[in-house]
Parts: sequence; structure tokens; C-alpha cells
Amino acid sequence: MRIGTSWRLPSVGKSRPLTNEGRCSGMRKTSRPKSSVLLGILVAFATFVAGCGQSGSDEENKAVLRFGVFSGTDSLDPYLTIQAVAAILYPEYDTLTLMDDRFELKPSLATSWTRPDPRTWRLELRDDVVFHDGSKFDAETVKLNFERGRSLQASPYIALYSAMSEIKVVDADTVDITFAEPYPAFPAEAATIAGAMVSPKAIKEKGDLTSTMAGSGGWIFDARTFDRKSALAFDANPNYWNAGQVKVDRLEYNIITDDNARFNALQGGQIDIMGHLQPGQVATAKSGNKAIFEIPVECGAIIVVDRVGKIVPALKDQRVRQAIGLLIDRTAMNRSAYADGGSPEFGGFMPPGSYWHNAELDRVHETPDVNRARRLLADAGYPNGFSFEIASVDLVKQRLTALSQMLRAGGIDMKLKAVPPNSLAKGNRAGNFPVITVTSRHVVPGSWYSAYVSESGPYNAAFKATDMTDLDAKAVAADSAADESKSKAIWDEIQGEVLNRGFMFPIMWTSQRAAVSAGVAGEAVLRPAEATPRPYGLSVKS
Repeated sequence: MRIGTSWRLPSVGKSRPLTNEGRCSGMRKTSRPKSSVLLGILVAFATFVAGCGQSGSDEENKAVLRFGVFSGTDSLDPYLTIQAVAAILYPEYDTLTLMDDRFELKPSLATSWTRPDPRTWRLELRDDVVFHDGSKFDAETVKLNFERGRSLQASPYIALYSAMSEIKVVDADTVDITFAEPYPAFPAEAATIAGAMVSPKAIKEKGDLTSTMAGSGGWIFDARTFDRKSALAFDANPNYWNAGQVKVDRLEYNIITDDNARFNALQGGQIDIMGHLQPGQVATAKSGNKAIFEIPVECGAIIVVDRVGKIVPALKDQRVRQAIGLLIDRTAMNRSAYADGGSPEFGGFMPPGSYWHNAELDRVHETPDVNRARRLLADAGYPNGFSFEIASVDLVKQRLTALSQMLRAGGIDMKLKAVPPNSLAKGNRAGNFPVITVTSRHVVPGSWYSAYVSESGPYNAAFKATDMTDLDAKAVAADSAADESKSKAIWDEIQGEVLNRGFMFPIMWTSQRAAVSAGVAGEAVLRPAEATPRPYGLSVKS
């Protein structure tokens, strides 16, 4: 396989089980355990089962793998779904590339990728892939998908799609994707939901992808089971091109937003795999014979998006934004909101241990400086502070509550506004809040920058700030550099400037974690942008 080598993935190890239990074989027939869990779980399951529309005997003969995920999505369209909740789409949708448990890129729909010139990626494609609706996958399909992506201004991946200047079909199984500027991160981004391929028939017929799916994956979406707030399911695709990876008849995804309820469902046997395992749950899960998988690449952060003062005039002043960073006590945050499961000493935006990590930012803002923060606020004309709102969901409520208390020491009143989990990202992109919380799982600096900082990024669409224009130019220079060490030096500078100008602040570095029950066989793999393993290659015991 030919792969471009102008960028590197982090050498931070592989997603690994902290216990070795759960690697057994066999299949399990569907059965509902009698142990009780929270009422909300039971209601969700009742709704789910009622929507299945299957006879009891048929269901009992099916081998079923059950997942617990923290959120659904407003739209099932892969190009409109944020990566954090994409777990519910991967059974249906194949991606162009695939990242393995060693952070290395592997073939998927694309068999190889090369760079004929610095701005162009050439993909060689599989010729045996058929979508669930009978459409054939080919180079025209890739062109059609990415051209559609360029038209979706609301997409969280618009920075990727809009950076494409030309998509050219070379032949039926070869496509050239040319970018306006060098884009070395493309193969890695193509391994995420941004690189999913939708049926050309569905695109041409303008099918409703918000409530149905049109992919080529190992399982076929069962629309009868779909409830945006509680559940969805898939049945095995008998014609999948990689049939050996489909080892169960049915997948059930249960949307359980509360961390404790989701964990109780795992402990009680209502689900087999839990995504977004929290640090404080690890010890209990291990003692209960669960395999714990983790990848140390998750950066919880806040972004000051309203740097033009549209909603909160104070945030236009760099001194005010710097004061916010000085009030964050990451050591205390780790203790109070992460059960000491985080790494507060890392102050940059690329994973510790990776090639792109900027070690000079380690321990920056690890401890607060309240006095300096107050001086900066006074110099900016806000000696008594100011207030702003930030969107909150259950997953981040505890850490945002802790952050609010820290900011209050400087006179800043950060008010948490609860929003539905599946509307969080959409509301943030729409510019509803001046400061937002994100969880970055990017391992390539270009991907991180285009997602969160770039002038053309999705979170700047509503505010149209222009204070990153010079950094945009540096980002282009970094991606154009022929020498990797020169590229790294520029990216180190960009990370430092993003922090210094108060654009974005890391709150805590943590590991993505998932728990897998002892009844699941096969290698569960966590990938850098995913907090729930994909179902491929997994089976269950009877």
C-alpha cells in the first residue's frame, strides 16, 4: 500500500484492554436480563423493543450486540453529524480509510493514497462495493459525496470540504482530490465520519438523510426502531464486501445520556459495550470483569468564539480572554471533576507523546494566577468582571460547574444553560453562545486547526472574526513545508499563539475510555476520534 508520508500520527501506543477478560468466543441469543436498572433505562428499552416490529421467535434466534452511547443526533446525515456521536452511524457507513489501534492508516473503501503533487491526493478505490440500495461505489461516488459536502455550509466538516478546489475522476476506480492549499491531514480525516460515503442514488434523488441512512456498511439501518432520544438498530448486511467482519445478526444502540445510568446498564447486563466511560467508573468496571479500552488523546477545552464582541463585548479584548485562562485551575479540576483521571500538566493541543505535541506548553496555566487575571480585567475596563452563558449537557456539567467556580474568583460569572445533548454542537456552530466547550480528539494539527481555529472553520461562521488571518497563513506554510521538522516548528508556534491570544484553552487531557463486557469476543478498537468501538469483528457468547 502506498501512503503519503508528509505527516505523522502520534506514537502514543495502541488502544488496549486494561484487563484481559472478555476475549471469549461463541454467540449469545437475545434475552432480556431481569435485573433492574434506572427507570429511564427501562423506559428506553421498552420503547426500543416496541418499535422493533419483530416476532418473538425471530428475535430470540438472533445474535445481538448491544451498545450504550451518550447521545443521539439531530440528523443521521454523516456530513451533518459531529464526530463525538458518530458511533451510531458506522454500522451503516464505510469510510474511505480506516485507522487501526496503532494509529496507522489502513485501506477501507480506498485501497491506497498517494500525492502526485503537494496539493493533490489520488485515491485508488475498491471495485466490489455495493450500497444497500444496489448502487455501485466508484470514483463518481466519491466526487458526488464531496461535492455535496462543499454545499453543506452547516456541516461541522465544511473546512475540509470547502478546502477542496477540484475533484476529478481519473477512471472508474481512481479519483484525484485537489486542495486550494496543501492538505496533508486528508487521509486521516477520511477515516472519520467526514470520509463516509453515501449512496449516489440517495444523493441524486435527494433522499431524506436526516432520519434514514444510505450506506454500504456491514449492517443495514432498521428505520422502524429509530427514536432520536432513545434507540436505533441495524441488521446484518448479507452482501457486505468485507463479510468476515460481520459476526452478529443485529446491533442495538441505546442512547443513555446520563453517565451513571449508562454505567448501571453495563453493570446490570442491559448493554454489552459502553462508550464514554468516566474516570471514576474504571475501578468498578474492572472489578466487575469488564475489559477497559483507552486512548490518551482526548482534550477537553473551551473556545472563545465571540472575539468580535457580538454577544459579550468584553470578550473582544485579548486581556479579558487571557484572564479566563489564568483563572483555570486544572489541578483542582482534575481532582474535583475527573476523579484524578486526567493529565493537567499538558497545556497544548496535540496529544502528549505524539510527534506534534508542543512540550513548551506543558504546565502553562496548570495553576491559576487570580491576581494577574484581576489586573488584566481591570486594565481592560472590567474591574467588576462580566457574565456570559455557556451551553451544558450532562456529560460536561460537572467540569463546567467547577470551571464556573474558578472564574468567579476573578469576578467572571459563567452561567450554565442546559441544552439537549443532540443540539449542543448545532447550537454552538450557530453562534448561540459566546464561549463553547469542545472535546478535541485530533492527532494531526491541521485537522485540529481547521476544526476549531481557522477563519473558515465551522465555529466562526456566525461571528466572522478575522483575528486569525495571520495564523491561517502560517497554517498553510506549515502544511506546505517540505521538511517535517520545519512544519512542526510552525505548528508549535501556532499552538502557542492560539493559547496566548485566548482563542482556546485546554481544560484537561484525558483518555477516551470504553468498557466491554466479558461476553464480547474479538478485538475492540478505540480510534482517536471515537469513544465507542465500532462493531466490526466483534461477536458475543451465548
